[in-house]
Amino acid sequence: MSTSQGVNVSTPYLPTFAHDRVLGDRSLTDHIQVLRWSALVAGIFYGFSHQRTVTARSQEAHVQKEWKNKEDLIQKAKLEWKKKQNPQPFTKSGDVISDPDDKNFDLEAYLTKMAADEK
Repeated sequence: MSTSQGVNVSTPYLPTFAHDRVLGDRSLTDHIQVLRWSALVAGIFYGFSHQRTVTARSQEAHVQKEWKNKEDLIQKAKLEWKKKQNPQPFTKSGDVISDPDDKNFDLEAYLTKMAADEK
């Protein structure tokens, strides 16, 4: 103990635990520090691994979505090309093409048929 101006000054109160007496103060602190640093390193490694996995899955989903979109566009283009190359012929003399985008569409025939259907 040291004295300063006639007042007794002692070290601050430090609780003593049973394991402090067995392992000693320094040994326990070292074990706790090793445990804390080990947990930190393990957490960083897990975070890095998990982020790589999430990123890879996200990129794979994006690639699959783009591939599906391209397949759909190709399929639509094939159907449109077939329609353009092979227009549907009249099957009966009374059938009228009702698709205005068809090159064989006849507005007058379509309106005449619609008027006849209303009667």
